[in-house]
Amino acid sequence: MIRTDHELRRATALLKQATMHMTRRKGELRRRGHDAKALQRLLAVELNAAAALRHEIAQYRRIKRGNLSEFRNLD
Repeated sequence: MIRTDHELRRATALLKQATMHMTRRKGELRRRGHDAKALQRLLAVELNAAAALRHEIAQYRRIKRGNLSEFRNLD
């Protein structure tokens, strides 16, 4: 979970790097003849990690704006 603006900047930079890496890797895999299904399988871990990072960034920004709707059930 992102807790500070510094962590947000680091997460944003990491996401940018990961996205660039995946783009290069996709191109490389396509050149090797892999189809879309194979790309999804081969990049699944990276895609899931990037999605989780995007979610954390969005969550932090919502909380920072005062939107605490994610904290409904704190039992």
